[in-house]
Amino acid sequence: MKKQTLILNAALGVALLAIAAGAYAVVGNPSSATTAAARTSTVTTGDITASVSASGNLASGGDTAVSASNCSGKVTSVSVALGGIVAKGAPLVAIDPTDAKEALTTAETSLAAAQASVASAVESAQQSLTAAQQSQALDLSQANASVTKAAAAVTADQATVASTLATLNATSKTSPTYSDAQSKYNSAVSQLSQDENSLSQAKFSLASTTLKDTQSVNQAQLQLNQADSATSQNASNVTTATQNVTNAQDNLASCTLTAPVAGRVTALNATVGITAGSSSGTSSSTTSGSTGGASGGSSSATTTATTSTGSSSSSSSAAIVTISTLSKMVLSASIAEADIASIKVGQTATLTFPAVTTSAAPNGITATGTVTAIAPTSTVTSSVVTYTTTITLANPPATVRLGQTATAVIVTASKTNVLRVPTTAITTTGTAHTVRVVKNGVTTTTPIQVGIAGGGFTEVTSGLSAGEELAQTTTTTTSGGTTGSFGGASGIGGTVGRP
Repeated sequence: MKKQTLILNAALGVALLAIAAGAYAVVGNPSSATTAAARTSTVTTGDITASVSASGNLASGGDTAVSASNCSGKVTSVSVALGGIVAKGAPLVAIDPTDAKEALTTAETSLAAAQASVASAVESAQQSLTAAQQSQALDLSQANASVTKAAAAVTADQATVASTLATLNATSKTSPTYSDAQSKYNSAVSQLSQDENSLSQAKFSLASTTLKDTQSVNQAQLQLNQADSATSQNASNVTTATQNVTNAQDNLASCTLTAPVAGRVTALNATVGITAGSSSGTSSSTTSGSTGGASGGSSSATTTATTSTGSSSSSSSAAIVTISTLSKMVLSASIAEADIASIKVGQTATLTFPAVTTSAAPNGITATGTVTAIAPTSTVTSSVVTYTTTITLANPPATVRLGQTATAVIVTASKTNVLRVPTTAITTTGTAHTVRVVKNGVTTTTPIQVGIAGGGFTEVTSGLSAGEELAQTTTTTTSGGTTGSFGGASGIGGTVGRP
């Protein structure tokens, strides 16, 4: 019995020693519970593209509000539907043109009257001048003929006087013919006197007629000048009447509303039978979108920002139809202040539409956009500072729709054939960057200078040479521990990836 007890105690002692050894193996030598897995990377040359990502919803690049410009009446037809696509010049809404037609007729009548009034005054004055000139010509002709006739008679009388005087002088006073010669001479002298008086009267009549007719012609010319002057003065009336006709024609044309631009109908305020009419025409506005939730600042080379729908209506209460252009769309992104310094107007952005897929693009079709605006002031949401950045898509794919989600990758910098290392190989402490260089089995911590980062790589501007090996050691605990890293994305002393 005692022997059995001794054997049992010995067995228990061996078991206790075994348990103690196991406990020591686990507790006293923890290194036996871990394994070290070391990996390296090589310094290479290649291309690096730095980018910032932004997601949001598409909005129209411009909304156009169409209203009834000075055409008032009942809507007689509506040719579009809300959400429909319209081409430029397509009919939208028709309004009863009765009032507009009457206004045009009145304007045309007023114009004709104004033009006729001016033409009649000038024509009458011109006719008076012509009559005066013709009368003057006739009077002068007759007066000149009378003067010429009287002058010829005086000339003949003078010759007769001279002849009878010569006969009288040649006849003796005692001659029986003397008395007859004296009588003929006296008669010739008397006739000369009469004809000289007639000549004087003819000349006086000529002068009087010339003066009278000249005054008549001058008066008629003055009246014509006044009519011409009145025409110039009344030209503004004719111009006003002409403009009234043009306005009336435009008003009549505006009774048929057509699309000034191509796009999608996003607002429709017309049904057959309602009364429409406004003094406003079409107006356009470019929408850049409203900012959504603020994006948290990320320390990686590629950051993400989100936006809300971003569309704002430009239609006023008088707008009958609002058309959102589809030829240009915008995406508004809230970019963190840590990233905004790298964003510049004119930078290229690649937009991906995850909801619009094809067999060739299962993750969504893509299109190219451009950064067109950056807000000069920030937006603060929950203590996070962001800046609204507008990305414009000039020629969006035909299959995308307003409000659809899009992700944009904005290329902020790009370099080719530069020295680069995996970003996970860099440890950053403050503004200092280091890597662990492995050479001949010896690992050395080496400071480096970095440039741009993107695509998992960071540019090295000094401190390394192509072909060098870098240590990247990851230690894994097999007994439920977490994975830690050296020189990885969460390296000691800070974050990695932003130079």
